Amino acid sequence: MRPALARQGHFSCLDGARRGPLEDSGGIWGYQRMCQVLADPHHPDYEGLADWYAAVAPADPPFDPEVFDLDAVNQRLERLSLVLSSQVATAEEV
Repeated sequence: MRPALARQGHFSCLDGARRGPLEDSGGIWGYQRMCQVLADPHHPDYEGLADWYAAVAPADPPFDPEVFDLDAVNQRLERLSLVLSSQVATAEEV
């Protein structure tokens, strides 16, 4: 795990739990329903939601709402920090 860098305008996440909702998953309520359905392969809507998830996130591993990747979150926040920064990025940051 990378230590959080302390510099002005830099965002970092120190801890977290569970993955965030997927785009177009129906907000928090739709996401909660999706988690319930995908946790039960016998649910009548399981196959349809599993197919939808595979189409929306083809590069992702099988859906697991408990997964939280702190390094991936901080990589995205680092890119966001660079985009929002008024300073020119160093070669290392790029």
